[in-house]
Parts: sequence; structure tokens; C-alpha cells
Amino acid sequence: MQIPLFGDKNTRKPIVLISKTDFIDFQKCRYTWYMRKVQQVKVPPTESMIKGTNMHNVAKDINDSLRKGKLKNFDEVLNFVLSLDLESGVRCGIENFVRYLKGRYEGNLPYVPRIVEERIEYDVKDGYRIVGIPDVVYFDSKTNSFEVVEYKKSVYRDEEEILLEAMFYGYILEKSRRFKVEKVSFVSFDDGYTKSKEYSKAEIEKKIFDMIGFLDEMDFEPNPSEDVCKVCVFRKYCPYAKG
Repeated sequence: MQIPLFGDKNTRKPIVLISKTDFIDFQKCRYTWYMRKVQQVKVPPTESMIKGTNMHNVAKDINDSLRKGKLKNFDEVLNFVLSLDLESGVRCGIENFVRYLKGRYEGNLPYVPRIVEERIEYDVKDGYRIVGIPDVVYFDSKTNSFEVVEYKKSVYRDEEEILLEAMFYGYILEKSRRFKVEKVSFVSFDDGYTKSKEYSKAEIEKKIFDMIGFLDEMDFEPNPSEDVCKVCVFRKYCPYAKG
């Protein structure tokens, strides 16, 4: 029995949700959508993923406390971190994160966030909704603009690809909340490395609508290569994987 993709003619077409991870993976290989959404392959978290999640959780606590005024200066941030019972690898990452915040403060950049891991969404086209949870969003009163910052445990992927994640969130904020987004950035917990670039609505909008075009056509053509497959979470399950 054949079941229509979006139900029968008397059923309202459901909304297709596109997350940041869906979007980024799709840019490298459209077959990742098939693996995740159609075959619903579940990938267990690695030790590195778990450690990264733990770092994110501590960073979120710090950012929330700064935003709510519970932590008022860097002495209080440092004392808070010192009071935590953290595994050594996680502690090292958080110390790098605190140094990053201090660098923003000393560089006269906003370090108290406007948004901390808040779900945002936008109906980009009939039947399609882009959704996500940005790590942190800063507002710069000097330029009356916003900066979206993503946290990464380490930088093992292309840096432009990581910045594209922040740009995806920037587009949602621009369209759904009318934020004037001017910059996107990322910072690595492992070594404190950070990089920024100017936000480009034209660049991200084209990529989003190109993806929707492929989804409309149900085009999930795989793009296997050693470079693509070595960082794909589905490589152990994909029949096209290389390397």
C-alpha cells in the first residue's frame, strides 16, 4: 500500500522542520536527510560528543547567570567555575571559555548575552520551517546590531562550515525577530580559538532555498568522498560511505 508523503487529500500538509544540523549536513551530502528523516538512523553519542555537551551545559549556566545578573564580574565567574566539580578535560575547556569572555570584556565587546540557548524558528516557505537553538547571541549597543556565536568542543571541520551554522541562526533571527545581524562567530573549547565573519543574508538565503528545492523534488543524491564521509555521523551505517 502506497502512503502519500504528506497524507491524503483531506489531510493538512505537515510542516517539514529543518534544523541547523539537517541544513549543514545537507550542504555536504543530501543523503544525510534520507538517513536521518526517512530511515531514522539513530547514532549513539561518542565520548567526545558527551564531553562537548558537558562543556556546553557549564557555559550555558555561566551565560544565563551573566544575563540574569547573578554573576556580576569576572571574579564571580572564576569563583563559580572553581566551585564546580568538573572532569579535567571539561575544566580545561571551560577555562578557555572564561578566557574568551574576558577577551570580549577587555576588547570592549559585549559579553553579557541577549539570548542563551533559546529556541527560534521561522516559516521560511509554505510547508517548511527552519528551527534551532543558538548557543549565544550578543547585542552591541554601539552598532545597534547582533552577533551570533556558536561553541564547538574542537575545530575538526571546515571553519566556513561552522560559521555557516551561526549564519543559519542569524537568518532565523533576522526574519522572525527583525534583528539586525552583522556578525557570526565561533569559539573552540579545546583551545579557545575563535573566528568571525560578516553575516550575509544573500549567501545563507540562497543555500536554504536551494535545499528546499531539493526536498521538494525528493532529491537525496549521495555525495560520497573520503573528506565528506570521514566527518559524517552516518558513515558506519551508510551504504555509500567511503574511507
